Amino acid sequence: MNDWNFPRESREVLLPLEVKPAEGYLEILPNGHEAVIFGDPKSATEGFHQQGDNPFGMRGTCGLVSVEDILRQLGYQVTETDLVSYAVRNQLCTIEGTPDVQGGTTQIDQARILNDFGVPAEAKILLNCEDLASYIEAGEKVIVGVNGGVLWNVPEAFEFGQANHAVTVTGVARNPQTADLLGFFINDSGSGEAGRFVDLNTWQWSWENRGGLGIVTNLA
Repeated sequence: MNDWNFPRESREVLLPLEVKPAEGYLEILPNGHEAVIFGDPKSATEGFHQQGDNPFGMRGTCGLVSVEDILRQLGYQVTETDLVSYAVRNQLCTIEGTPDVQGGTTQIDQARILNDFGVPAEAKILLNCEDLASYIEAGEKVIVGVNGGVLWNVPEAFEFGQANHAVTVTGVARNPQTADLLGFFINDSGSGEAGRFVDLNTWQWSWENRGGLGIVTNLA
């Protein structure tokens, strides 16, 4: 395991990848519709995994795995165990309660960890789906807070209807003729699905209507 327990000021920050605006390409969506895709949801699936892959038995690590996902997309060789260890040492995650909540993080925690690892990021409330899409199309990395019950169509995970799960957004799908949004691609550590396409209606109900919470990098 890497030793990430050293002050941010002592770390030389070098982002491994050049950040460029996303270029669109044509593809057929799982529902059979043609779309222009922005981002690179296929490449972003590499190395992605279901949360809970750590030796501490913590299973509420969706936010930490989302942070890991962004770091790995940028070329950092980190693991969930690295991130959990760092968060525990720096009091940036929940360590009490049942295993399903242990390892849980707030948006502020997630943004802090990304910044500590040399990736500028901030917690935001995004205005709408077009606002979210603009960041992906600009080449930024984004973590969002969604309601797992809506996203997975599992009523018992709906809880009080709040944003209760974190996922990374890896791509945007638009109508080739009108440029209207069709949906988003995500990596979801809760289900273990990487590169999943979520249609716009489901996305609005699971994310936008739950407050539009997001962690957005500022790489450009």
